[in-house]
Amino acid sequence: HTPTLRQYSAAIMQIGMGASPDSQFIPPGIERAVNYGYCNTECLDPGINGTDIDGSGDRVFAFANNLHTHLLGRQVVLRHIRDGKELRPLDMNLAYDFDYQQMTPFNQEVEIFPGDELIVECVYDSTERDSITYGGEGTYDEMCLSFLLVYPKPKLALCITSYLGYYDIENQQWTEDLGRFFEEAAMNGYYNASNNVYDIEVDGALDFYQDFATGNIFTNH
Repeated sequence: HTPTLRQYSAAIMQIGMGASPDSQFIPPGIERAVNYGYCNTECLDPGINGTDIDGSGDRVFAFANNLHTHLLGRQVVLRHIRDGKELRPLDMNLAYDFDYQQMTPFNQEVEIFPGDELIVECVYDSTERDSITYGGEGTYDEMCLSFLLVYPKPKLALCITSYLGYYDIENQQWTEDLGRFFEEAAMNGYYNASNNVYDIEVDGALDFYQDFATGNIFTNH
């Protein structure tokens, strides 16, 4: 406790994929599986509304970041998009190791404005797994997250990506986009629902998964 407060309060914005099976899944046997977590303008803009501190307009200043996956993670990049163009990544680790995670302070603060977009790109190696790895909080589950430290404190604390759909326990089946993915995968011979195996050795299975993983998403906030 101190009576001498800093001029501005800081906060952490959690960006990436939701930590649940309906937000992330990685088939076994893939040397380079790429997942993306998006924080788009529809989520970011209202989240940083009201952060003007000097009359120059709403914005937050990013000053540190922590990239996070679990055991399958090999590379993580926090990308920064403005007006359709990619700026210098806010943070990257191209040799990620679960046992050596760190909070990385930036050499210079980075301004994030309304209209900007943030993308967490995670690369995984699932070649040592023999079943699907789902998103979750356990060490053997997976995550794709970035914890971005900013000031002044914005309203936005969480901006995550999920797939449309969920696993209906009562009927024991996936719904919406997830349901269509697994149904079509089974029809094409990629997925066996009886043992929950997705076989990337079948021609077309890897592309089918990767196309779905990068194209069927929506952002929660």
